[in-house]
Amino acid sequence: MIRTSLVTVALAMSLVSATSAQNAPDLVTELLLAGNPCSEAANNPSASAAIGICQSALVNLDAIKTSHPSMNVHESNIYFIMQAVAHTTIGSKMGAIDGVRSARTCSELELAWKAYASVDESQSPANYAGDMKTMKVQAAPAVRLCRSEFGVQFGAPPLP
Repeated sequence: MIRTSLVTVALAMSLVSATSAQNAPDLVTELLLAGNPCSEAANNPSASAAIGICQSALVNLDAIKTSHPSMNVHESNIYFIMQAVAHTTIGSKMGAIDGVRSARTCSELELAWKAYASVDESQSPANYAGDMKTMKVQAAPAVRLCRSEFGVQFGAPPLP
């Protein structure tokens, strides 16, 4: 599960780098930068500090979404990806604290999967779409494992 989180974070960081290099639209950059502290926190040895950073990133992402109610699909995709990265990192760090895959860890991974399931990578530019698809594919096994241990939450999006 921790490996999945680090792969997800690495892919998110590549999205941030790609956006910076392309002078992307302001809202996309704003969303990526709001989630970036959490992406970097995945490497923080203090699990509780990383969780706090990622919880703050989620609040910031939600504030941006609220202030931009008419996001286009690509912008929404970025929002959901950064949300998924935050939940994945929180879940991974909770697992580190708990010492096992716990119900609260899996609850965070379910929230990440819900965000991933909201992404329609076909509506994003190709340089984003590939990374988005990879992130979704790599997140599914950890969610599947959680579901085998703790069951499927009501209303949870299906896995591929």
